[in-house]
Amino acid sequence: MFACLTLALLTFVPVVLAPSQAQASPSLGSQAQRLSRQVAGLDAKIGVAVTSYAQATARLATIDQQVRTNGRLLNVTRHNLDVAGSALSSSVVAAYKQQNANVLDVLLASSTFSDMVSGMEMVRRVNVQNAAIVGDLVAYRHQLVQRSTALFRAQAEAQRVVAERAASVQAIRVALADRRRMVAQARASVVALAQQRRMRTASDAPSVVPARVGGRQWWPLITAAAGKYGLSAAGMFRLMMIESGGSATASNGGAFLGLYQYAPGTWAGSWNPWRHQSIFAGAAQIRATALALHLGRGPAWWTTSYAWAFSNY
Repeated sequence: MFACLTLALLTFVPVVLAPSQAQASPSLGSQAQRLSRQVAGLDAKIGVAVTSYAQATARLATIDQQVRTNGRLLNVTRHNLDVAGSALSSSVVAAYKQQNANVLDVLLASSTFSDMVSGMEMVRRVNVQNAAIVGDLVAYRHQLVQRSTALFRAQAEAQRVVAERAASVQAIRVALADRRRMVAQARASVVALAQQRRMRTASDAPSVVPARVGGRQWWPLITAAAGKYGLSAAGMFRLMMIESGGSATASNGGAFLGLYQYAPGTWAGSWNPWRHQSIFAGAAQIRATALALHLGRGPAWWTTSYAWAFSNY
């Protein structure tokens, strides 16, 4: 259960953080990295606790088996001890009832050598039987002590392992609670960032658009294209105004054409998915320019205007 929950949480933080990376500032990126390291540390701690829990559970199963085995052996030993004790008691009672003679009685009561031999043999057999019973009693008592001690130790070890496993469970719960808190904080940060981004996008629109052809009408297309790649819409607008003043039909002697003043050869390049559209198609140029900026070609293609257009963005 804990392992499955851990895996589920592992997949959550990257998903939450990913959408913000394209729009995040360097400080937010460092915060995301720090959060990732903290979450990774918690994941390692959770992994150690889960491993300890699993090991304790395995040891507890082994100890439970030992306790059951020792319990059975202890019952057998107690039974054997009872049987041996009953046998010894029966032997003593029988000897008392039959008034079995000892060696001296046999010697005094024997009238012949044969009677003496028979009497001595009887005494020997009785003594040997009782000695064997007494030996069994001693052995069974020793086994009883040993197995009782083993059972007590196993039960004590089981209690220790149960406590260890409970500690592992508590450690897992604490780490998971910390992880949920971090994820919640990350989610709140992403939501706040998205809200800030929406507010910034709305405020990015230039307050004053030069009174030239097409300046304001391209703004919705520019914001959409810039948002797709995490670019500054205001920077793209400034670049367009510098290059063409917002005129989709602008021409610099035929060498550079359109909103962003593309050379026909550049516009027809394989990098451009919109190359089959007219170079004077304003929407196509906006989308193609957002892609070019995303590919990092801004400084090389707009050598004199790129730095100024994006200097504050």
